[in-house]
Formats: sequence, C-alpha cells, structure tokens
Amino acid sequence: KQIPDLILLDLMMPEMDGLETCSRIQSDSRFNKIPIIFLTASNEMDHLVDAFKRGAVDYVTKPFQAAELLARVRTHLNLKHATHALANSNAQLNQQLEEAAKYVSATLPKPQEIPVQAQWLFHPSQHLGGDIFGYQFLDEKTFICFLVDVCGHGVGASLLAISISNMIRGGRLGTDVYRQPEETLNELNRAFPMFENNRMFFTLWYGVYDLDAKTLTYASGGHPPALLLKKSGELRELTSHGLVAGMDPEYRYRSESTAIETGDQLYLFSDGIYEIKYPDGEYMGMDSFSDFLKTKASSDASDLSAWRSFVEKEGQTTDLEDDFSLLKLRF
Repeated sequence: KQIPDLILLDLMMPEMDGLETCSRIQSDSRFNKIPIIFLTASNEMDHLVDAFKRGAVDYVTKPFQAAELLARVRTHLNLKHATHALANSNAQLNQQLEEAAKYVSATLPKPQEIPVQAQWLFHPSQHLGGDIFGYQFLDEKTFICFLVDVCGHGVGASLLAISISNMIRGGRLGTDVYRQPEETLNELNRAFPMFENNRMFFTLWYGVYDLDAKTLTYASGGHPPALLLKKSGELRELTSHGLVAGMDPEYRYRSESTAIETGDQLYLFSDGIYEIKYPDGEYMGMDSFSDFLKTKASSDASDLSAWRSFVEKEGQTTDLEDDFSLLKLRF
C-alpha cells in the first residue's frame, strides 16, 4: 500500500471529525510524518488552535483560492522532502562519527599485567572528542605513559589528538627526548601551535617510570594532576603546573620526580571524569574522585567501572558531555 505524501483533511465529517482523525494519524508511527493540512469552512479560533495542537501543519478556510492552496501544498511537500534529506544526511554523519570514534578506540593500547599493570576505561562523549592516552616501554627498564585532552569536540579535535599520540608512540622525537618529560612537552608544544591547528590547544600529562631507580618523573601542561595512590593509602597529586600546550611555542616546561614503591597505583584522567553536571546545574569536582580512590584503597581501587556507574547515577544520565578517560597503572 502506498503512503500519501500529504493529507488534506476536512474538519466536519460524519462519525469521526477531522480533529480526532488527525490525532489518530499522529499516534501511528507509520503515518505521523505525513503533513496534514486542514481544509474546512470553520474559521473558529478554537478549532484552528486545536488542529495545530494535534499535529496539523496548516489550516485553510473555505472558500479558498486554488492557487493559494496549491502553493501551500507545494511548500509543505518541499519542506517534508528537505527534512527527509536532512535526516538522511544527519544519519550518515552520525555513522561516520561512530566509525571515527571506533578508530580512536582501536588506537588505544591493550591492557597489560607485567611488569606494570595497566588497565583503562574509555567512553567517548556523545560527540567525537579529543581525549587519547597511551603507554609503552622505551626499553626493558623505561616505561612511559601519557594522556592528552584536546580542547573542544569533533573531527578536528580527534585528529589532533591522534596526531599527538602518534608522535609520541612513533618515537619521531628520539628516545633521549622521550626519557625527559619536560623535553617531550617542549617538543610537542612547538610541534602543534594552536595558530596552525584551527586555534585548538591541548592539555597533557606525561610520565617516565624508571624500573631500576623506582622513580617516576613527570611533566604536565594545563592538565589535571595525576593521582598517586600509595600502598599505605596516602593519596598524592602529581603536577608540574605547566602552561596549556600549543599556546606559546617558546614556553619551557619542567619536570618533577617521585619515588615509587611496589603496589603504588597511578591514575591518569581528563577532566571529563569529574566535571559532571548535577540535575540542579552544579558540577561534581575532582575532590569527589579523590574521595572515591581513598575509599577504594583497601580493595586496590581495581573496579574502574564503579566510578562510571557512580557519575551516571549522580548526574542522572548515561550521556556525558565530555570524553570519559581513566587510566590506571599499578607498579
């Protein structure tokens, strides 16, 4: 059976009037996209208002001019076809964004156990975002880790994040640079100036773990501090308070260092894991995440998904505004 492109509907009809007919059409998912134009002798304001409330797109009173009616019919048919084309275009765009998000996820490293245990939780936001992270060994005794958060959302932010990650993972700056967190940030800051990247800047936390010396050396640029959960239960914030990367190519970063004991846990994340909006408009803060880690200290804080469940419950939504990126390393 063919479905009409448009319906002309009278108001006064036997058995069932036009208003009830319109309501029934609108309640049926097979037909509720069909534009309905009322063509009636009634010019009462109550009828006109009720017709639009029930889903009509236009209301023409008798007697009418044929040319005017045909013009209105053409207008609504064109609008329907344009809306349909836009919906198809949006569906294709959403599919492409989903494929891009899958590609970003595919570039993330696999969890590992020895000699540094690594596990992570990554959920892109509703839009393609700019978070990316990674870890790898430069040699048998040197382990690096990082997390990047490019400002904004969309394809541009995601492509920039992947480019930064590829530069780190691909070793293009040389092993000696990657052993020094401050030099790594200096080089990335120079390589990706915001005036060459559509005014996009990025935050970054980068660390180097020396397995022999049992030290973690790190540098950060505008990024939330990493949290080091000591096996004693003490929680330390690790940051070097550097400038957001990409804003000033001449800026120079500095490194900090801390001792690592067997059993210590390091958490890297972007602000998307704690900047969660409550229904009243207020935002959850990083203190909530710190408290979560402290309460989980006795159980190794191993269930990363528990934090995701917590923020979804607190924010009363599963659709978060920003990427949810959480990386845990256990030494």
